[in-house]
Amino acid sequence: MALEHLKDQMQQDQSELLDRLGWTPDEAQRFIDKWQRMKDLAARKGSGGKAARKKLEEAIQSLGLRPRGTQLGGGQTDTDDLRQMREGSHHPIPSKLSDLLRAYSKGTAGKR
Repeated sequence: MALEHLKDQMQQDQSELLDRLGWTPDEAQRFIDKWQRMKDLAARKGSGGKAARKKLEEAIQSLGLRPRGTQLGGGQTDTDDLRQMREGSHHPIPSKLSDLLRAYSKGTAGKR
């Protein structure tokens, strides 16, 4: 997926991604070719493909990437773009409503 994104970025005349990486289009193409070649070799059947898969897995692990699902986004809440509001805001219930809620809870708890 990352290779596809890089390929798409190379289609553009001025790629912000290449600028951020500090790569020339030739360097990016060599990178894409190298990883594509490793991916193609790993897709082969037999012992050669098995060895290539192991080499590819080791190369990917050496990058130190982690799946996004394991990262914590502490302190972030979802936003409601329509009303410009955020979830997760906790305010105390006004005492008048608190008394009503307590009375309702007691009344319904005994009627089972």
